[in-house]
Amino acid sequence: MAQNRIAPPSRPVVEIAKFVVIVLLWTASMVTFLLLPDVFLDPCTGIIDLR
Repeated sequence: MAQNRIAPPSRPVVEIAKFVVIVLLWTASMVTFLLLPDVFLDPCTGIIDLR
């Protein structure tokens, strides 16, 4: 009974937390895919250039 009283208020918080984590991970992956090629790839050759 005690768990049933605690679960309904905390459940939306868990759902929101999951959603926020997913959005942050998706944003981080998008930024990584967009920025890493510009940083590490030579725009003329497309070859990785770490110098």
